Amino acid sequence: LLSLASRGSGGTGAVVDLSGLSSVDDPLDRARVITQVVRTLVWSGHIERVWFQSENRPWGMGLHDGSVDDGPYDYDHLHGFWLGAGCPDIETVECDRFRALP
Repeated sequence: LLSLASRGSGGTGAVVDLSGLSSVDDPLDRARVITQVVRTLVWSGHIERVWFQSENRPWGMGLHDGSVDDGPYDYDHLHGFWLGAGCPDIETVECDRFRALP
């Protein structure tokens, strides 16, 4: 975490700058990073939603159109984080999966 800044009325939003973080290209790993940061900040009681950036560019989950969903992420948004990855050469078997919240 390089910096943390408030955003929005009442300072209930946070912008997290992850510049310098090693490359996180795997969608499951990105979901894990986002979940850990959002859960930590939102559960602190003062932050309600979080935006991400790296090197002054949006950072978050890659979308099908090539853009990046940099947030805002909040507790409700994390309910949609249910990702799975197939095993190499066996598309019908899930080798890794991640669900942000139970």
